Amino acid sequence: MLTFFLLDMGLVAAKRIDDLRKTGSFVIGFPILMPVLNALIGIFLSKLISMSPGNALLFAVLWA
Repeated sequence: MLTFFLLDMGLVAAKRIDDLRKTGSFVIGFPILMPVLNALIGIFLSKLISMSPGNALLFAVLWA
C-alpha cells in the first residue's frame, strides 16, 4: 500500500511542477533558511542563559 501511495504522490507532484516554477524561490528558500534562523536564535538564547555545550546543542536542534 505504501508503494502505491508514494507512486500516486509522485504522479501528483509531477503534474504540479508548473506551480513550483511560479512560486519556486519562496517554496525552496523558506524551508532552507527558517531552520537555520531558528537554530541561531536557539544558540543566542543558550549563550544568554549560560547552558553547557551539550545542552546548548540540543536546545539549538530543538529550535531548528
